[in-house]
Amino acid sequence: MSELKTIPESSEAEQKFGNNIEVKIYLRRHSKYDRNSKDLTEEGRKMAHNVGEEVTPSGEGNHYLATGYSSEFSRTQQTADEILSAINTDRKGSRKVKLELGSLAEDFYIPDMAVFLESEAGIEVSGVHISRRGLAARVARVFEKVIDMSSRFYTGSRVDLVCVTHLPWILSFLRQLNEKSFQKHRETADFREKIGGEINFIEGFDLMVRRENPAKVALVLSFRGETVEVPYEKIVEIARG
Repeated sequence: MSELKTIPESSEAEQKFGNNIEVKIYLRRHSKYDRNSKDLTEEGRKMAHNVGEEVTPSGEGNHYLATGYSSEFSRTQQTADEILSAINTDRKGSRKVKLELGSLAEDFYIPDMAVFLESEAGIEVSGVHISRRGLAARVARVFEKVIDMSSRFYTGSRVDLVCVTHLPWILSFLRQLNEKSFQKHRETADFREKIGGEINFIEGFDLMVRRENPAKVALVLSFRGETVEVPYEKIVEIARG
């Protein structure tokens, strides 16, 4: 199936494009994998498939599409493909690799995630400098591009976008967002405990993009039963690092 197309801005586009658009972005950690082969285990494939079966397509017809992005790693690609394969629609675009969500050069392990999430300067891991601001910025740049692109979709379009990345990327974005309503246990210094514990395999959050018209967009982020409106300017701020 072909993907939804975007168009240049023009006076003709005012009614035909960019009105009443919804894009639901599912940002997920990859599913369970084998640390030797780096591929999903059979259990991991089933976990990802089950997530896809729970997705109710947000639209139908020629103005609907289910598609996905992943990092460069096999485990994220396989997770996204399993989720997409299980969504009950024949309107599916090809899943693409987005290096903003992780490249093969970044197969690092963070020994102390609590320290990493609170460090303003970032840390050195295996000779590579990483920071929560940098990882969060990359996630936000993916969101920013999708949000901007939505203004050029056909009016009435609905898109379900599955994005699969890694734990540090998800935690870094949430830390930079720093939304107090997600922080259940504020007496602890560990951000993961504040938000209710570690983010497990296949877990993450959803970002709903609702565009009323080409000039007006609203964003709602849902995480662990809580929802919060996110100003577009906040996404831009995080994206700039």
